[in-house]
Amino acid sequence: MNSSFLLVILYLLEGDGSSINASFVNVESRSASQEKATVLHDILSSSKDVTLLESSCFKSKLSFSSFNHQYEDTLYFNYRMTLAADEAVITSSETKIACIIEQEMAALEGIESYCVKSTQHMK
Repeated sequence: MNSSFLLVILYLLEGDGSSINASFVNVESRSASQEKATVLHDILSSSKDVTLLESSCFKSKLSFSSFNHQYEDTLYFNYRMTLAADEAVITSSETKIACIIEQEMAALEGIESYCVKSTQHMK
């Protein structure tokens, strides 16, 4: 699906250090994003192991695979994410270290970004 909106959910998991986790939901409209955000917020906020940081809808042509629950042997993908006003700019990073270096380089240009990990891969 090549949607025009992307619901971005950022959260911390208990016992996962300071790594920011991200989940992505491709949707066709802002109202669909808000509906999904409400459902996911209720699910995540009921878990004692999850700290919800942000749940927002952005314009984006990016597409992600379906969400996979996290297990010990789960493969993670690293992304550098810039959330500006109404648009999400997300780029793939080879490793967490590479993402941090990219993040620091962007900060020198005054761009605030996040390094996140996700079980979802960018299509």
